[in-house]
Amino acid sequence: MSEWIIQDYAKVSNLRYVIFRYFNVAGADPDGQIGQYTQNATHLIKAACDAALGRKPIMKILGTDFDTPDGTGVRDFIHVADLAQAHLDGLRYLGEGGDSEVLNCGYGQGYSVREVIESLLEISKKQFTIVETSRRQGDPGCVISQADKIRQVLNWFPKHAHLHSIIGTAWEWENHHQRASEKRVKSISL
Repeated sequence: MSEWIIQDYAKVSNLRYVIFRYFNVAGADPDGQIGQYTQNATHLIKAACDAALGRKPIMKILGTDFDTPDGTGVRDFIHVADLAQAHLDGLRYLGEGGDSEVLNCGYGQGYSVREVIESLLEISKKQFTIVETSRRQGDPGCVISQADKIRQVLNWFPKHAHLHSIIGTAWEWENHHQRASEKRVKSISL
C-alpha cells in the first residue's frame, strides 16, 4: 500500500523515488558501533545468537519438511551495512537525475535455517539446544530475491554478501553486549 501511495503521488508531482523491498536484514556494523538490540526477537540470526549466549533456553527450527535441500526454510539475508550502502547509492542515483525505481534489497542467494545455525555454531564455538518443531502456518519454503536490478540500476556492489560475514558481525555485536552487561551486573553487585 505504501508503494502505491508513493507511486500515485509521483504521478501528480515532481517526486522521484527509489523504493527498496528489504529481504531479511541481519548482521551488525562491522566496526561494532551499532547493531540490533531487541529483547525477545524472533529473527533467526538474533534468536540463534540469544540461544548461543544462554539468553534463550532453546533454539527452535520451525519446520523440517519444506521442499528444500535440508528440509528447513531458505531465506535471502542482507547485511545491514550493505543495505545502508544501497540507500546511499539510491540517493546518489536520484541526485544524478535517475528515474523512479522499485528495487529488491537482497543478494539473490538463500541460506537454510540449518545452514545459519551451523554457521553460528562454527563462529561462536558455543553449543545450545536445538528443537525441531512444526512449521508455522503459511511459511513458504524458500524466499530469495531477484537482485540483478539493484546492481544494474544503482551500480551497487555488496561487501558483506557471505553468510559468515552476516553472522560474524551479528555474533560480535551480541557477544560484546553480553560481556558488557555481565560487567555492569558484576560491578553493581560488588
